[in-house]
Amino acid sequence: MTVLWVDQVRSPLGTLTIVEADDALCALAFPVARSRMLARIRSRFPGVVLKRRRDPNGYATRVHGYFSGDFDALNGITVDCGGT
Repeated sequence: MTVLWVDQVRSPLGTLTIVEADDALCALAFPVARSRMLARIRSRFPGVVLKRRRDPNGYATRVHGYFSGDFDALNGITVDCGGT
């Protein structure tokens, strides 16, 4: 069973959903794309369990910082989009 951690962060553009897997950011989506993002997550991780965790690995804090004007806040985030 794969567990992925999910949180939401408010931004000036709407609420973002963030998903963390294995200490890496694996998905980020606005509400309009949330269903598509979740479908891709379920395709990539069959049988996945999504659990809510406040600010997994500090990603929500970093995204909020970026939208608050700290344009370096996203530096150093490990990203795993699952591509080749």
